[in-house]
Amino acid sequence: MTSVTSVPLRRNPTLRTWGWVLGTAVMWLIGYALNRPFWHWVAFDLAGLDPQTRLGSAVEVFGYDTTKILLLLTGIILVVTVLRSFMSVERTGLCLGDDGKASAISQPPGWGWRHRSARAVRCRGSSVSSPPGCLWA
Repeated sequence: MTSVTSVPLRRNPTLRTWGWVLGTAVMWLIGYALNRPFWHWVAFDLAGLDPQTRLGSAVEVFGYDTTKILLLLTGIILVVTVLRSFMSVERTGLCLGDDGKASAISQPPGWGWRHRSARAVRCRGSSVSSPPGCLWA
């Protein structure tokens, strides 16, 4: 008699992650598209305000703009997070300059940076006393 063993299905974590990103982006687009009609309904149908008055239009605009700003900030955070996931610390160091130091314009005065062990070490102004291999500006 032969026995049949079942092999557990392995899910692709990359596909699952991109599914979450795509689902979040679709939900964001739906929320952005329904923002104006939702606040029109809340201000004029639910609350019973007149669209011709200052109060009615102010309530609609306040709700609409507040929600729109929060949605735009959330969208920017989503896009930046996805883009940052493709860039390693080493590549970021290479983009900053030849030796991984920030330029004088983007670097705060009095701080030195050194990329060591795939992480950036803050030298001056930290609570830790002088990490090894630290550059002093």
